[in-house]
Amino acid sequence: MGLLRYVVGVGMAVAGLLHFAYATFYVQVFPPWVPANWLLPLVWASGLAEVAVGLLLTYTSTNRWGRWGLLGLMVAFLLLHLYHLHEPPPALGLPGWAYGLRAAVQVVLVWLCLKWIGVR
Repeated sequence: MGLLRYVVGVGMAVAGLLHFAYATFYVQVFPPWVPANWLLPLVWASGLAEVAVGLLLTYTSTNRWGRWGLLGLMVAFLLLHLYHLHEPPPALGLPGWAYGLRAAVQVVLVWLCLKWIGVR
């Protein structure tokens, strides 16, 4: 599990940094009911959360907190993917079936996080 925490941790940190580099893209995947003046701060906050979880995962002393944080992010992403099943964002330009696949993969990721935490 040692290598896994580094791979996932670095992956999450890089994904979080992408929120700052490509904020205009991430703004477009939010549901339209989110107030416009909240979009950029929410993109930055979610990017910061991903970086923080990534860093927490890489250290032995904080790894457990990182796994719980990762679970929280995966659940949040699942909710967003389920919303996209109902209202696909034009910015992604994916075929309809891809939204179902994204949601299904996210369910598996939530399950894997639960297993990694030790929930039976």
